[in-house]
Amino acid sequence: MTIKEVQLPKLGESITNATILRWFKKVGDLVKEDEILLEVATDKVNSEIPSPYSGVIKELCVKEEELVDVGSVLCKLEVKETADAVQKSAPKKEPAGPTESKQAVYSPSVLRTLKEYNLSVAELINIQGSGENGRVTKEDVKKFATLHQGGAKLSPYRQAVVENVTLSATQIPQASLMQRVNVTSLFSIIQANKEQFFAQENVKLTPTLLIAYALVQTVKEYEKINATFENNQIHIKKEMNLGIAANTQDGVIVPVIKKAHTMSFLEFAHAMHHIKEKVQKSKIENKDVQEGTITLTNFGMSGVMMGVPLIRYPEAVIVGIGAIHDHVFVHENEMKIGKALFISLTFDHRVFDGMYGCEFLVKLQKKLEHADAIFS
Repeated sequence: MTIKEVQLPKLGESITNATILRWFKKVGDLVKEDEILLEVATDKVNSEIPSPYSGVIKELCVKEEELVDVGSVLCKLEVKETADAVQKSAPKKEPAGPTESKQAVYSPSVLRTLKEYNLSVAELINIQGSGENGRVTKEDVKKFATLHQGGAKLSPYRQAVVENVTLSATQIPQASLMQRVNVTSLFSIIQANKEQFFAQENVKLTPTLLIAYALVQTVKEYEKINATFENNQIHIKKEMNLGIAANTQDGVIVPVIKKAHTMSFLEFAHAMHHIKEKVQKSKIENKDVQEGTITLTNFGMSGVMMGVPLIRYPEAVIVGIGAIHDHVFVHENEMKIGKALFISLTFDHRVFDGMYGCEFLVKLQKKLEHADAIFS
């Protein structure tokens, strides 16, 4: 019989800590190898931490909502020599108390919202439910918290985001450029081919898909776009892993298409479709949001035309896409109405100068304005 320590594993290249969201086990519980012990939050995604051993929990070394560093001891397990011995040591399951039975009435989203606002389950009896048959929803909890508390406590996810954007704003000297792009041709190509493309590939042909692929192809010609600045040195990344920002119920996450630079258009389209499906089904795993080297964010989906997003630390570049809109273009002294959008480039000024960024942005513009070459 020995005592084994369970440590917080490294969850990603740039992740140094995580916030304990909740424990699924308590002292005295029997756990099996690979059984989930707890859930933690980073600025990228929530992750479940499995037990590396079978045994009995002797001590929980960290509390819920505590911020802990990678390598910190999370709990201690008493590990038996044989599986049979572990089975014999398992304590009898105690009947659920009134609090546990009360919790079972409420959805997981309601219970998570309670924790975010530092409310107890007992306070639910004071909340008037607006859901079906008077059920309490997470919006009811938020409204109650706003009315009865001086300020809302940051959720672990929001706290992690705060840390990342603060690092970005304070550690990276950022500059931004913006360019209007004539996407009339791109829009026409999509309209003409989207039905056949979907029938053949079961993938939607969208402006974001074509812009993302054009971005990947352009970065191949401008290697400093795919870099980081660390230890007073510029590090050019050998692989281009494109992160595409996606809005979810819990906030924005950035799943990553690994080795995007090696893919054909069809391969890229299927890879992007795959991560989109995982986001929609809430199936994103920690591995899906790791190792990004450049980020694309389409804030135009909300109708916003222009924006200057912050770089995702420690990357060197983020590209933003504005909403597609009608615009009057002048060609050979004639005015024509076409489709346009704004693309923004925010970059780490330590990695390259403004002229390099201008050349990159104009090159991307030209690729998008000759979209037939992208699609082919």
